Amino acid sequence: MIRPLAAAEEVITIRKADIRRRALSKTSNMPTGIVNTLSETQVLDLMAYLISDGNSDHAAFRSSGAAIPTSK
Repeated sequence: MIRPLAAAEEVITIRKADIRRRALSKTSNMPTGIVNTLSETQVLDLMAYLISDGNSDHAAFRSSGAAIPTSK
């Protein structure tokens, strides 16, 4: 699925069979320097979201960081 930047735009679904090539991006989708504008809590929430793939029941969202895995 491709999610457009604007919430009003339609989500586009692409079948896996239609993908010709995949490659890891060498740059982040996150705008440069954006993390410098976030509070510590916001950074931790962002990291929990990324680690958990958005699953709010994941251990990464618990207040104790002990259960947060270091990699997927």
